[in-house]
Amino acid sequence: MLMMKLNTVLFDLDGTIYRGNSAVEGAIEFIRLIGQAGIRYRFITNRSDRSSEEVASHLNRMGVICSPKFVITSAMASCLIVKDRRVAVIGSQNLIDTVRLGGAVITRHDPQDVLVGYDSKVDFGDIDFVCRAVLGGARFLATNGDVFINSNDGVSPEAGAILAAVKSIVSQTPVIVGKPGTTMIELALKETETEPNSAILVGDNLETDIAAANSAGLRSALILTGVTDEVTANSSLIKPTWCVKDYQELQKLVYSSGVSLP
Repeated sequence: MLMMKLNTVLFDLDGTIYRGNSAVEGAIEFIRLIGQAGIRYRFITNRSDRSSEEVASHLNRMGVICSPKFVITSAMASCLIVKDRRVAVIGSQNLIDTVRLGGAVITRHDPQDVLVGYDSKVDFGDIDFVCRAVLGGARFLATNGDVFINSNDGVSPEAGAILAAVKSIVSQTPVIVGKPGTTMIELALKETETEPNSAILVGDNLETDIAAANSAGLRSALILTGVTDEVTANSSLIKPTWCVKDYQELQKLVYSSGVSLP
């Protein structure tokens, strides 16, 4: 049983709410139910290539009532790490714009930090620059370490694929700003005025979502709709509070807490 006062649910997105343009079965209905029951919900995503406005628009088209303030991205979390510093950004235009608006000075001339995020246009010149900057003393940062994401027709490379190339040369591990870091969770809890013991995080990835929840002191529900299967969940040292196969099981879990859902 859940056995807690549930005020807020934090959701991962890719593999948890949707895969590409397709909603995960039961996800939209579950969000609608908890919203009608007065439970707040927020979305935290490691993807840095889309703004909160773009993500909210995508969710609204799927039938989720979502304003941009409901979405926290790894690009937004990165602002807190690089504010007032000289930063070379290897990533999407959204990541560049977000950290610039957050107070960073974007430059490739003697940067204090190198921030790597997903960008389909990254080339060997970019990788060469990151390696030289890190070996020259720049702080090595990354929005996230996900190697791939689920897409409409399979999987697509993510920031972790770029990091793998860099790490093979510099032999350094970047500071990960997104999950399994806790910055996005902390921002969501602050915005909703929620204590950690009154929130749960729902995600499909043990190494990012569940590890982040554990570090932040949140209960977590691993949902087997994305990158983690049951065999991996059972054998992993990273353990969620609960493991559910789908949103039907998750709904039963919330019912067991005494929350009245429509």
